Amino acid sequence: MCIRDRYQRRVRGLISGTMEAKIKDQLGDRDPEYVFQLMLDSTKCQKVEGLEPFKCLEILSMNSCGLSSLSGFPKLEKLRELNIADNKLGGADLKILQASDLHQLRRLVLAGNTNIKSLEELEPLASIPSLRSLDLYECEVTKNEEYREQVFTALRSLVYLDGTDRDGNEEDDEEEEDELEEEEDDLDEEEESDLSGDEGAGQYEEDDEEDSEDEDVHGVKRKREDEDDEEESEEE
Repeated sequence: MCIRDRYQRRVRGLISGTMEAKIKDQLGDRDPEYVFQLMLDSTKCQKVEGLEPFKCLEILSMNSCGLSSLSGFPKLEKLRELNIADNKLGGADLKILQASDLHQLRRLVLAGNTNIKSLEELEPLASIPSLRSLDLYECEVTKNEEYREQVFTALRSLVYLDGTDRDGNEEDDEEEEDELEEEEDDLDEEEESDLSGDEGAGQYEEDDEEDSEDEDVHGVKRKREDEDDEEESEEE
């Protein structure tokens, strides 16, 4: 093996291990199942790797990583936001996302991936009914005539395209935060309701016990009164 071949193999090894190293650095001592956000921007790599253990991931960012393929992208059923801007991705990579069970994905940022050229290449995204926001800024596909109208028509769940809705109103980043807060509030209310139900059940049990004790006391008292009446009758 010549020096050049050894050098190229070494470079490929460094590239392939970079993403895993950054993931390990962010993970620390935590269990991957309890990690909900990974920021891997500017991690130089050509493919996705090391994400399989992160089943509960909700936000993933891999902007400007030099990705030429999404091969190896795992199934992330709880992912809500995916940022993969300024890479070298094309239409074939959207088919990979289609197969990744992204049932809760709401925001997808593909800006700067100039290899996304045709409207047909966006069709796999129609299989993600939760998708509300799509960013294709500076992608080649944006140069097509009636681009915006056709994308909104093809992706019926979409509310925002490149930062604005059909009427040109800008996307509000706080919208997602509000929805998350509402979900958290709903969970808190359910927990409080469950606790109240448990406390109420406990109170009912206590009341039943007190009623039972009262009945016992009154029963004994009534029995004693009956016995006293019988003694008085015998004396007479």
